[in-house]
This record gives sequence, structure tokens and C-alpha cells, in this order.
Amino acid sequence: MPVYLSSQNEKELGYLSIAINSILIQTVDLPLELILVDDASPVPIESIKGVLPVLADPRVRIIRQPFNQKLVSALNVGLKASKYALIARLDADDVWRPGKLAAQLALMRSDPELTLVATSMRLLHEDPKYDRDEIRSGSWDEVLKLFDRGWCPFPHGSILARREVFEILGGYPTDPVFAHCEDMALWLVWVRFFKTAILQDVYLDYRINPVGVSGKYAASQARGSRLLAARYKDWISTGTHVQTMLIFAETHGLSQYIAGVVLYLAWQYHGTFLVNHEDQVKIKSLFPDRRVIAIKSGAQSCIDLSRIPVITDLESAYNFCCNS
Repeated sequence: MPVYLSSQNEKELGYLSIAINSILIQTVDLPLELILVDDASPVPIESIKGVLPVLADPRVRIIRQPFNQKLVSALNVGLKASKYALIARLDADDVWRPGKLAAQLALMRSDPELTLVATSMRLLHEDPKYDRDEIRSGSWDEVLKLFDRGWCPFPHGSILARREVFEILGGYPTDPVFAHCEDMALWLVWVRFFKTAILQDVYLDYRINPVGVSGKYAASQARGSRLLAARYKDWISTGTHVQTMLIFAETHGLSQYIAGVVLYLAWQYHGTFLVNHEDQVKIKSLFPDRRVIAIKSGAQSCIDLSRIPVITDLESAYNFCCNS
């Protein structure tokens, strides 16, 4: 949870306490730790009397930044400090509903290929008459359709995701162009390679805050979102992306997850892919932003996807993709 309290405003302290408590009351059969990243609030969070009761829980750990480094830095600091296999995040004025983590864990356990599960949310306004549920649900295919419509499909505070994938992708992007849509920039790469889903149930209460990040930087978010949509539209709009990913995994005897790792590393580190002739069209649909050829070539920065060895773990995936 990234936190910056500009003042000891009673309302803000109340929101923070409610947000923290909504995490700590979750009932799951896994260890839980809340990492609260204080982004150099004028008064250190741990010394503010109004929130001391919730901070006293031994599952709460506070990391204080030496100076204010903004949201993306705070998120990446929290990721680096985390020690468990699954990551969730929540803003300091939003609320998880009871049963959120349990519902997401149940879905992830039912499908080990899932790497991220989000939920629907309720939008809370200063005037409650405007409050409404925003329902999003669906499989990996449906997630891509939401992106194709120009939406960021995952309410950020609703996600539960594998820490390992965050690490593979390098955490939240630090490109200043995407400083206020860092989540969409990350998810667009994530969903390209890894299976995701959204629960229809509402488990997040999201507070509409005109002075929050989304309110203050709406124009910047919109610009960044348009750039992202243009950058990735060619592969999102094919309508066959997920099916092609599944065929690639099956053809090469890989799990969906390991296939995603292999293809991400190939995309990240190589400009040219060598493939079997019969695979060229399919692979090109996955990677319109890479050169895909079906013949031997002396091209630099190329990877031969026509001869993939047995790959069962991350180490062998990195060895194949980064040493090719």
C-alpha cells in the first residue's frame, strides 16, 4: 500500500485506517503481510496517533522513503520488499470487501495457469447518490477485448497476482510518459503473455477522489493510455491471440505459463524470430512488432523458435531465450 499523507486530516486518517483494516480482516489460509510504503509524508505515518491502533498489528510493516518519489517508485519498493508468492495492492483511501482474497485464491487454485485475478468494483463518490457498481468479468479473451475497447480492464486495487511475473516483467514501468497510467502499461505486457481473469463479484470499493492521482492527472493518464493503445493495437485486435498462445504451448509441450515466459523473453531480448514455415503466420500474429522468418539467417538478435528444448522452469527458459 503506497501512502502519502500531506496532512493529518481526520478524513484521510479515517480512510487510511479503514483501508488497512479491510486488508487485515481478510480470512485466507496463507500468511499475509501488509507492506505500507510511506512516500515521505511530512509526518511519518508510524508516528501519527490516529492510525497507531491498526499499525500495531504484527502483520504490518512500514517502509519510509527518504524523500517523496511518487507512486511508481513506492509500488516498486513494495514489490521488492515483499516475501510471499502472491501480490495484491490497495490505495490508502479504498476498501476491500470481506472474502476478496479467498475468492481470488479459490479461482487461482482451480487453474494453476492463472497469473492474475482481478474483480469488479463499486465507485464511491462524495455524493452517495452517484455511487454505482462497475462490473467487469471474464476470461483471458474477455480481458483482451476490454483493452481493445481502450479500457484498462483491471481495477488496480482489486488484483491478486504472481510476484514472479512482476519480477519477470521488471515491475511497474518507470517511463515518465506512463507515470500516471503505470498499471495499464504493465498490464498490456502482462496479458500479452500470461493468463488472467476477472471475477464478476464486487470486492473493491474505489473512492473517486478529485485530488487523488487519477483526478489530478486525468489528462496525462488519457495521453499515456492513448499511446499504449496505439502501440499494442495490432496484436490485441486480431481476436486470435489467446488461441494462438495456447496452440504454441501445446505444440512445444510447454505449460501455458512457461510458454508465456519463453515468448516474453524472446520478445524482450530479440528482434528476429526463426520459426518453422507452418508456424510463421501464427507467430507473426503474436508479434507484429518483430521480424518473423522461416529460414536460417545470420540476422543479429535472433532466436530460433523452431527448435525449443524441454523447458520446465524459469531457469531453463532464461537459458534458452537469453543465450540464443
